[in-house]
Amino acid sequence: SLFLWQLVFGLIVVLLLLGLGAGLVFSLIFIIKDNIVTPGLIATTALFSMTCILFFIAISYIWMFLIDFVVPLMHKHSLKTTEAWKRFSPLFKRHWAYFLLYGLLRLLIALVMTAIITAFGLLTCCCGFFLMAIPYIGTVLLLPMYAFIRIFSIEFLRQFGPEFDVFAASPPPLDSTAISI
Repeated sequence: SLFLWQLVFGLIVVLLLLGLGAGLVFSLIFIIKDNIVTPGLIATTALFSMTCILFFIAISYIWMFLIDFVVPLMHKHSLKTTEAWKRFSPLFKRHWAYFLLYGLLRLLIALVMTAIITAFGLLTCCCGFFLMAIPYIGTVLLLPMYAFIRIFSIEFLRQFGPEFDVFAASPPPLDSTAISI
């Protein structure tokens, strides 16, 4: 169900991007073709540009929520993707500010990790980049960063209660043959 959800979501995103891109290209064509810059064309181009930026931010958040929160809920409760989204949505509605700040913190962490990787590569006279390009060695070198990102999202989700604690032990199934006295 996750693959199918990602496929449909990807197709919707591509179609919306084509529509937004076409509007932006047409407004730029009118500016370049006529060589006349009017306030209306500038406003239209700015509107399409801002819409594209907001669209990319929204898509990035949806994708991050899917990978960081919905997939762990799918695992914990054995749910399909849409069912996990339905379980995540009320939590998001109650704590939307925390989740938006989480996204900004994830961006900051990604920038710091990128700086660390770049510094490692440059300080080793680019030998570090070659090492990271080798699949097994690169994965081993970057494994602490991958593990941190995965655990960070699960620990963030955990704070909202036992229902969202992926590592909490599930109660054992009832044994119908056991007789309680």
